Amino acid sequence: MELDILKLNRAYHRGENNYFDNAEKFIQHVLPGIYLKTDFGDGTILYVDRVDLQMQFKFYYTDEKTGVALKKKVTDKNGKAGTDSIGYGWTTAFASTKEVIQANKFSSENNEKIEALIKDKSCTYIKSPAGIFTQATLPYDQIYEELKNDTLNAVKLTFTNYHQEDKYDFSMRAPNNVLLIRVKDYEKFFSENELPNNITSFVATHNSAGTNQYTFNNLARLVTTCINEKNAAKAKAKEEAGSNWNESEWENNWKADKKSQDWNKVYLIPVRLAYDSSSKNAQLINIQHDLQPTYAKLEGGEDKPLNLSVTYTRFNQE
Repeated sequence: MELDILKLNRAYHRGENNYFDNAEKFIQHVLPGIYLKTDFGDGTILYVDRVDLQMQFKFYYTDEKTGVALKKKVTDKNGKAGTDSIGYGWTTAFASTKEVIQANKFSSENNEKIEALIKDKSCTYIKSPAGIFTQATLPYDQIYEELKNDTLNAVKLTFTNYHQEDKYDFSMRAPNNVLLIRVKDYEKFFSENELPNNITSFVATHNSAGTNQYTFNNLARLVTTCINEKNAAKAKAKEEAGSNWNESEWENNWKADKKSQDWNKVYLIPVRLAYDSSSKNAQLINIQHDLQPTYAKLEGGEDKPLNLSVTYTRFNQE
């Protein structure tokens, strides 16, 4: 591979190809990537800890006065004199960044069991890697109708996971961190490397020592944002409809429209957090899907809705 790349690069400098013009052409014609596959058996996942590009360079030893290349004194174990003074060296020149894509592939032979878990309506699950998310529907309409004349102060939502037995050497644990995000923003959040803004996306850490819970202490800004989004859409539609305005019909269309049917839905996703520890106050700099084997069985489901704690201020009407 080294010789092939070198030959292609020399041909590039002679104007015979354009493979080194940019990253896209290099990937397409020279080195599309490296595929790693484990042979350690089922249940094994490789985590790439570090990726960098090591560059080999070739040099000659020369006479300081004449500049003539010196011959090697010895080149092999038999003591045979060499004919040139070529030397080789290695240096780590480039560390990988987010632009170096790491595409992971996971396969499961127990798809039927996973499908059975997904269809279980008595609870929900979260699983990583590339497994199962929990979807929750939040009662924005109910909150708005009951509190539209009041001030919303705080909205607390807690996901409690069932106790997990640790009876194996490598038992899967509950995810350390989870991301709560609107379904409509999920793909954009990860593709554009966004960070939680505590408006439409939030992070919670698992309380494994005490309550076995993921607690989001204040989703008030999420609730307000979503309510305002719907009210703005309704006001615009009402203005456009004029005397033909039918609120019940609009509500039905709002629920059926693909663009708005996930308006009140959020995902709970296992994630991995990265912090900048160079300063005294660690700053969150990156959030990705958790690629470690984790899972949690959560209380809830269609027949067991979760409790949403709402704190509000109501002025005395007297």
